[in-house]
Amino acid sequence: MDGLKNAIGGASDFKWGVTMEGDLKVMPAYAGGGSGEWPRAEIAHTVLAGLNGRLRSAGSGTFMEGFPAFITNQSGHFLPGVETLPIGEAAFRRAGIDIIASPFEG
Repeated sequence: MDGLKNAIGGASDFKWGVTMEGDLKVMPAYAGGGSGEWPRAEIAHTVLAGLNGRLRSAGSGTFMEGFPAFITNQSGHFLPGVETLPIGEAAFRRAGIDIIASPFEG
């Protein structure tokens, strides 16, 4: 879990994506503001994919010290199908990160 905590810089809300090669990428969900203060801007999942990149699976998550990370396939304007969530679950487990996954159908 320390790897996840470090990757998201201590934030509680994060976004995640699994590349076409199966690599897990995570980032804070918001930039700016610091410690929940305003103003802050939401970071798009496209940042995880990189220039001309694509993601196999993507979603959002919440990190709280001492608990498994919560992940969902909810990603904002683009909603990956619930069938992509197991790809994310497997990537987090390969990375040694305990999770609770909850599919989102919107």
